[in-house]
Amino acid sequence: MKRRTERIELRLTPEEAQYIKEKASSFQSISQYIRMAVKEYSDIDARKKLELINDLTNLCVKFRDELAWAGGNLNQAMKHANELAKIDLLNRDYMLNTVLPAVVSAEKIVKDVKLQLIDLAKKATKLS
Repeated sequence: MKRRTERIELRLTPEEAQYIKEKASSFQSISQYIRMAVKEYSDIDARKKLELINDLTNLCVKFRDELAWAGGNLNQAMKHANELAKIDLLNRDYMLNTVLPAVVSAEKIVKDVKLQLIDLAKKATKLS
């Protein structure tokens, strides 16, 4: 192994220095931690994997919110439909104008989730 003789001076705030010390605590030295971090960050595949993880996280948050919204709308429509059915007032118009759009909206979101997850899976397999 080559002897390390070169030095690089780095100025940090006390908070930045403390942060790096905490992150480097499981390494032999801060120098080893920084070398590894720079190497990993410079690795194109590692950056792509991080981007993929970020994309997946954002997608999960987006779909959680959209599915909650669609599920809430569908739940309200079905609850009202059940109430109408109990008193024999459930009619075709309510089903076509209220329940069906809620079902179609939920179905569209689920299909969108599947398609975007497939796209992410394709990106992930290219990195393997």
